Amino acid sequence: VSWLAAFRDHYKGIFTSDSGITAAPGYASVNLYIARRRDEIPASARWVVSIQDWLVSQLTGEHPMTDASCAHSTGFYDPGTSSWNPGLTGRIEVTEMMPPVVPPGSKAGALNRDFAGILKGTPVFVGMGDNQASFLAAINNPATEALVTIGTGSQVSALVNRYRLVPGLDTRPFAGDRFLLVGAPLCGGRAYAMMRDFIREIGVRVFENEIDEPS
Repeated sequence: VSWLAAFRDHYKGIFTSDSGITAAPGYASVNLYIARRRDEIPASARWVVSIQDWLVSQLTGEHPMTDASCAHSTGFYDPGTSSWNPGLTGRIEVTEMMPPVVPPGSKAGALNRDFAGILKGTPVFVGMGDNQASFLAAINNPATEALVTIGTGSQVSALVNRYRLVPGLDTRPFAGDRFLLVGAPLCGGRAYAMMRDFIREIGVRVFENEIDEPS
C-alpha cells in the first residue's frame, strides 16, 4: 500500500464528495503524515509554510503568514470553511505550527535589509498561488473570460463568486472571497507529448511520411 493510499484511508472521512480538500503526492499534508509516522519531524520545527511564505518571512523578519491560495496548496486548508482543517492538523499534531491565513495582498511587513538592489523598508506582501497569480495578471474581464494555460502542463481556469464543487474540477481560493474552478487534465509535459503524437499521426495518415523523434 502506498503512503498516499494509507493517508487517504486514514483520513477518508475528510475526503468526502462535498469537501474541497484533496491529497496528492508532494502535498505538505501527505509529507507530514509520512514524517510523523516515521518520527522525522524535528522537535525544534516551528512552522508549516510554503516556500514563498518562508521567503517573505525571511525578507521581513516577521513570523510567517499565508493567504488562502497558498494555504490550499498544502492540503490542510478547507476552502469551504476558509480555515485549516482541524481533523488533519490535529491528528498529525501540527495545529500550532500552521501560520495565520490573511487576505490576499496583505502587507506582511517591510524589507529588513537592503536586498538585491531593493532598499530596506520597502513594503513586502504575502505570496499568492501561481495559478491564481497568472489568472489575475492575464484576464481583463473575469466575469466573461476563462484562462487557458498550456506549458509543461495545461489548465483551464474560470472565476466563480461563491464556493462550489464541480465533479472533475478543482475549487481553488481566489482574491476577494471568490474561487477559481480549475481543470488540469495534462501535466508533467504530457501536453507536449500529445502534440508530438498528433503531428506524427498526421504525418503517417495524411502524408504517408513517418516523422522521427528528433524532427
